[in-house]
Amino acid sequence: MNKQMERLYEAAKKLKGITGQSKLALTLNISPQTVNNWEARGISKRGMLDAQRGIGCSAIWIDTGDGDMVVGIAENCRDFKISTKQTELIDENIDVKIITRLLSLLSDAAKKEIRIHVEELVKRLLYEHELTTDNKKDHLNFDRQTGTK
Repeated sequence: MNKQMERLYEAAKKLKGITGQSKLALTLNISPQTVNNWEARGISKRGMLDAQRGIGCSAIWIDTGDGDMVVGIAENCRDFKISTKQTELIDENIDVKIITRLLSLLSDAAKKEIRIHVEELVKRLLYEHELTTDNKKDHLNFDRQTGTK
């Protein structure tokens, strides 16, 4: 069996409790024949990205075995339609990193419920960041107007 498939089966079992061609195919919305082809020839790049979205494992890890099995914060943020700027702010907050990694282990129904809470947390972080930035700008403008530092 292809090494990529060995890693994909390992991730599917560990992260989603999925075993076997049929269940993997169903999860990734592909045919069992496609899974069979992957076992012989390797996984397509699109297939790796589909597995990343569907299972929560890193496409790079599937491809090369390098890095973490579980997809990182930036990839999860893309799945939740969070911008690069927002991702940078989130990266500074370890609690959000933990929450985001745990999302990859949850069912789709649970993700939908939690998505609302994560998005609210992101909005709060952005709002707090904007307040801090605006406050610094106000102080800078005041300093310029008064000639103080």
